[in-house]
Amino acid sequence: MKKLDLGIKSHKGQLECRTSIEVHNPEHSISQDELITLLKMLDISETVDQEQIAEFCTEAANGENPQNVSLASGIEATNLIDDYFELFVETGDEGNIELEEDDPGRVDFKNIQSFTNVKQEQLIGTIYLPKPGENGKTITGIPILAKAGKVAGVLAGNGVEIRDNGTNAFAV
Repeated sequence: MKKLDLGIKSHKGQLECRTSIEVHNPEHSISQDELITLLKMLDISETVDQEQIAEFCTEAANGENPQNVSLASGIEATNLIDDYFELFVETGDEGNIELEEDDPGRVDFKNIQSFTNVKQEQLIGTIYLPKPGENGKTITGIPILAKAGKVAGVLAGNGVEIRDNGTNAFAV
């Protein structure tokens, strides 16, 4: 006579272990130690939720037949952060140009100034360097490597100099 049916499945790219049980004979349910031993045989040990295992086994012994219960969780690798540039001065093309009409309704476009004056040695922007994400691990402890952030490659044009180990742009 069959005592129980136990299913242990990996989900989400081995980031989660879900377990279901159907106990046919309540006198022969699964104990916490037996379940932990089975998980260890599957190399699932360091990511196990002991409280969930205790609750799962208690429900199984009470004939509740818990289904699709998460007993172990891996850790996802965090997102990488690409570099970016923060500009501290207006570039003149923010759309704040006020056009003035004369009496006949004409606009003198030659007098529009859409540029910003900066002073020599003025900090005009900061380059935030890429940062790696943080590594994760599967339910079996296999590392999930985070990728490094992408470097956009900020180039200084005429009148700009990048200093401070490539993190600040100054007007020269």
